[in-house]
Amino acid sequence: MEVLSEATQRIDRREKLFAYTQIPSLQEYLRLSQSRVEAELHRREAAGCKTLHFDAGAVPFGCLGIEVPLAIIYEDVPLPPGEGAS
Repeated sequence: MEVLSEATQRIDRREKLFAYTQIPSLQEYLRLSQSRVEAELHRREAAGCKTLHFDAGAVPFGCLGIEVPLAIIYEDVPLPPGEGAS
């Protein structure tokens, strides 16, 4: 899991994602926005890496067999008005 910052998100979205996808044992990788409720789950599948986007509801972690609501992930995160988890 990684929290994206404005200063480093370009590197995180390209170089780090490429590096993480080269780790054979890594099944899923979650990236979170620090300024709004938004998550990107990168999941390894037989055909390659699939990206799932979430801005509400729950994130399904297939490798753990659980779903975690975004409201819980962002529970103690101070966000700008109108950006709270639903």
